[in-house]
Amino acid sequence: MPVPGQRHAPQLSASTAISGLLFVVQALGAVSRVWSGRWTDSRGGWHRRTLVIA
Repeated sequence: MPVPGQRHAPQLSASTAISGLLFVVQALGAVSRVWSGRWTDSRGGWHRRTLVIA
């Protein structure tokens, strides 16, 4: 029993980390889109890079 448990735990944590990372990326993309109107004048290049990454 302990061997399959140890095998299953890393897979669960990896999938959770991947889903969390995707959620964070989507959240950052939404925030950057919302702030794009305000930050286009001051930080246009940095904003474009974030939009390309997201």
